[in-house]
Amino acid sequence: MTPIFGHIDQQKWLISSMGEGKLHHGIILAGRKGLGKFLFAQHAAAAILSQDDGTQIAQNADAKTLSDLAVPRVKKLITNDHHPDLHIIKRGPKNDTERKKAEKGNAFERGRNIKVDQIRLLQRRFSTRPTLGSNRVIIIDAADDMERGAANALLKSLEEPSENIHFLLISHNPGKLLPTIRSRCQLLRFEPLPVEHMVEFLNSSAAKVSNDARESVLQHSNGIPGDIIAMQDSKQAEMLAIANRIIEEGDSNHSQRTALAVAAAKLGGLEPVVAFMQTLPPLLAEHAKSSHGPARQAALDSWSSLRKLIDTAKFYNYDNQALIFHIAGLLAEPARIRTEHN
Repeated sequence: MTPIFGHIDQQKWLISSMGEGKLHHGIILAGRKGLGKFLFAQHAAAAILSQDDGTQIAQNADAKTLSDLAVPRVKKLITNDHHPDLHIIKRGPKNDTERKKAEKGNAFERGRNIKVDQIRLLQRRFSTRPTLGSNRVIIIDAADDMERGAANALLKSLEEPSENIHFLLISHNPGKLLPTIRSRCQLLRFEPLPVEHMVEFLNSSAAKVSNDARESVLQHSNGIPGDIIAMQDSKQAEMLAIANRIIEEGDSNHSQRTALAVAAAKLGGLEPVVAFMQTLPPLLAEHAKSSHGPARQAALDSWSSLRKLIDTAKFYNYDNQALIFHIAGLLAEPARIRTEHN
């Protein structure tokens, strides 16, 4: 399994909870997208499922990481997506065409939501015993994506939890979850990684960043490993460079936003555009710190508008070019205001 970079306190908390026999049946892993919450959930699942494979958590006082608690057999099964007692729920294929792609093992576009039928199918399995041990782990990625019916169906399982079932709900925005779901789970927050852990990630095989690009990538990733992975794509890197120019210089003749739209057209589909959008609010936030007066307020206003757009973009069938033009307008606004007041 890929190692966890950072999140030391979160690992210690989970190890302590398991050692004391106080692991809650529902845990919300909350934090920005790209922090590695899904990878953390996999390691947590491996540790939980290893309790039935010879590992005595309560006696393992020397364990410093979740990986210390997981036995090789369980790790291998999870890495290969073959562990029968780990169930991962994600948004399914968008339509029958995308479903056929998925069945062939090809890349496919996902639908907007996790459906109620996915949760009900999962719940039917709860009437049987786990296959390899006494525990079963459910990872929902992301719980924010559940449609209302799916959230209500899940709530029933959280209200009447089985002793041997543990839910790990990944959430990029826990405020979008039903209050009743939040109240029945423990919240485990994840923050951007400090520099030393980002450097560890850059040194790993997962990062694949050239030496020449390390400093720039480290600066713009803002403690988010997932943003580094997104920037590995040359198209994403090109778009990020254009976005930086727009923020710094503005775009009075629309040439830069046109270049951004052309680059975005090469991505294909809405999901990679939304992934690119996720990298932009930190750039505006950093710009606001170095700005003053009306320009700072404009940067903050653009940041707020962009965050709202990110939250809604995946739910609407936006035209990519129109979406990018609108985003570029938000990025250019601080420079325009600064020019007016100089």
